[in-house]
Amino acid sequence: MADPEFTLLGDAVWLDFVNTAATPPGPRDLLPDPAAYHRWTKAGKLVSDTERVDFDAIIAFRGRLLSLAEALDAGRKPPSSAIQAINEM
Repeated sequence: MADPEFTLLGDAVWLDFVNTAATPPGPRDLLPDPAAYHRWTKAGKLVSDTERVDFDAIIAFRGRLLSLAEALDAGRKPPSSAIQAINEM
């Protein structure tokens, strides 16, 4: 059964994560707080790291992944900051 709160495509978890961001003309930010992030991880059958990782860092990482997705979609080289963030995680 599909989760009514989140759209999970099932192929690329990182894109499902990026899709939670508010990007016009898309919906509002689907992860406005740690509780929503925790629900998203459970919906995707992932282990929630809200106990170990600062929520602001999680949202900043999502922003880096968003810039990676936008670059790949436009056929551009991924930003080095996105690659660095992935390697740090």
